[in-house]
This record gives sequence, C-alpha cells and structure tokens, in this order.
Amino acid sequence: MNRKLAIKKLTASDLTLFKWQFENLSAGNQKAINLNRGVFIDSLYPSLPSIAEASGWRISIDLYIFGPGPGGEYNLQRKIIKGGTYKNWRLDGEFIDNPTMEPERFNILEPDDFVLIEFSGEIQPVSAKLLFISQNVNADREIHAFFRKTMQGKSMKAIDTDFLEKLVKTAVPSDSHPIQDFLLLEQIIDASMGGFEGIQRLVSSPTYQKVTHQDLRSARALAEEVGRRGEELVNDYLYSQKEAGVIKDFEWIAAENAIAPYDFSVLSQDDETINIDVKSTTGRWSSRIHISYNELLQMTVGAEQYDIYRVYDISQSGALLKIASNIRSFGESIVSILEQLPDGIRSNGISVNPDNLKFGEEIVISPIVED
Repeated sequence: MNRKLAIKKLTASDLTLFKWQFENLSAGNQKAINLNRGVFIDSLYPSLPSIAEASGWRISIDLYIFGPGPGGEYNLQRKIIKGGTYKNWRLDGEFIDNPTMEPERFNILEPDDFVLIEFSGEIQPVSAKLLFISQNVNADREIHAFFRKTMQGKSMKAIDTDFLEKLVKTAVPSDSHPIQDFLLLEQIIDASMGGFEGIQRLVSSPTYQKVTHQDLRSARALAEEVGRRGEELVNDYLYSQKEAGVIKDFEWIAAENAIAPYDFSVLSQDDETINIDVKSTTGRWSSRIHISYNELLQMTVGAEQYDIYRVYDISQSGALLKIASNIRSFGESIVSILEQLPDGIRSNGISVNPDNLKFGEEIVISPIVED
C-alpha cells in the first residue's frame, strides 16, 4: 500500500471553496477544489469510479486542514463528488470558513498557492490531510518555491515520501512547521505495532496531532505490504545466490506459514541450515526492528544458525540489505531478561535499534526481471 500523496496548484476557482475567497475574488461559483482525474483516479484511486457510482458519485470524507504557515489542525467533514458535466473530481461540500479563533487564517491564500494532500483509505478515500502553502507567509516561502519549481506548469502531481524528504532537505522548514507531520509515517507504523519509541516521538513532535483508528489501520496494512515486499526481494536475492553457487538451496517458509518464527531456511554449501528472519522498512536504516518473543525463542533453540536480514530503503527498483549473522547470543541475553518477569506476565516482543546488532556490509538487492 503506497502512500497516496499529491500536490495541487490552486486556481482562483479552487479557492472559492473558502468562504472569504468566494465573497472577494469574483472567481465564479465552483465552491470546490478540482482533483485532476489523471492524478486522483489514474494514479491514486483507479477503482473509485465503480465504487462511487453506487453511492451517487458522492463520497464523504474527513478533512484535517493545516497551514498556511504554522496553522494547526482544523477538522471538517466534506465530500468528494463527480458531476455528469465535468471530467474531474472535486473536493466539495459547504464553504470552508475561517476558524473562530483565527478569523483571517485562510484569507491570505491566493491563486498559484499550493495544497499538499495525503489521502487515507486503500480502495476509496476516507480522510485526507491538507496542508496549504502560501507564497505570502514567511514560513512557507521556501516550500512554495520548491513546489513551483517541481510542478513545471502542472496543475496536480502525485508524489512519494522520497519527494517529501528531498523537500525538507532543500527548503529546511522549521521543526514546528506542519510539513514535518507528513514525515512521521515511520513513527506511526512503530506505534501501530506497540512500539514505545514511536508513540513517544509522536507525542513529543511539535506537530503532534491525534492518530486516528484509520491511521493505525493504514499503518499496519502498509507494514504488512512492506514486509511482503521485503521477503520477495530476499527471495530473489537468495535465488541469485543459489544460481551463483553461494548456497545449495533455500525455502521461503513464510510463504506457506505466516506465523513461522523465521521467513526462510537456507542450506549452505557446507550442508548447514540457516534460518533467516526478514525485517523490512521503506524508511531509513535506523527504523526500529520489531522481534516477537517467539522469534527470540527460536534464536536460542536447536542447532540451526539464526540470521536477521535487514531490508531498508525499499523502492520500486529494489532495496538495501544488511545481514546480522548467527545472533543466538543476542537472543539468549534478551530471553534471560524476559524470563525474570513475575509469573503471569509475559512480553510479546521487543523493538530494537538496528545498531544494537552486528550487521555486515550493505548489499544492493533488486527484483529479478523476467525476459
């Protein structure tokens, strides 16, 4: 499940969704933001037309609005609709008025400003975060310039997390700017798996907002998809190792048994069995590794070697891999601590900074391309 991110360049007609602009811009009666079909449908939600037809071409959606500048969360409910007389979809509904405590917040928005949108919902959108970027707000100016250069005349463009990370490195917004909230996905994933550090980082973030049940469901689904993608890449890597004569054979255990305490079993050239647990992330090397109690126990029993394959920076073209070999002593040290818990108390697992394990050199891995 890829993140559903897009940038929209705002027209005068788009801005009529805001009550103040509708009353002061003389830009028509659209009262909606156009969502270009080529991006919203073709790139983000290709199945939506068949779903929306059954609901009269109207889909209710929760909006979480940020910006311009440091403006914090403003929650509203609106609709995404498609009328019979126009090809594009629209973010529609009632006017968006300024918040009571910020009576001029959105008035500064002008044509050629931008909105960064992240939709939640795999098959159809159920919520969206909108960050408005104004050329007239000091905190937004560098971000606005980056968007303007990137869009190259386009009215709407699908983007990814790599784009956001490049944006932050280039524009260098403050730590308190709401754009930082769009880079908290790894923390949300960690929190969705019960990770203490992920929860703590979310709560302590300057842009902290409440995390919805949908956010957690989406994060868990993404973690599962990334895990599967990591296993596929390791499967291709092991296949190439077998073809090159580095290993004799291997079996993808998790493909048949999703609750197995390891993902692959490898037969070395010395006829030794090595069990491999794959830990994957689309994020950086430093993202926490989650290890279940069952996996910890497996590290400590039997004669087989137990390795962790850390797959990170996953993209369409491949990923990076580091291998922590024979981590039995690590498992034994953790299990001995957990076994000292009082009767009736059991830890389901741990989260680990990868620097706590001894990994080998970085390996570039790619999917096998069939002829």
